[in-house]
Amino acid sequence: MRRRLLMDQFHLSIMVPPGLPASTYRSLRRTLDNPGFQAALQRAVREVARRYPTLYETRFTWSR
Repeated sequence: MRRRLLMDQFHLSIMVPPGLPASTYRSLRRTLDNPGFQAALQRAVREVARRYPTLYETRFTWSR
């Protein structure tokens, strides 16, 4: 028997405007690939979830 059931999934899309300089796209990519940024994003999701008692028993996973 499964220990957890998948209740829902949310997908985050990062949209940038076209026509930016290549250096700007490279900087954006470095930020998105930065482990510190990704960890901060994960912490933000967990922090929001902790505000809702009904979610105390849930587990959030991160994948890319």
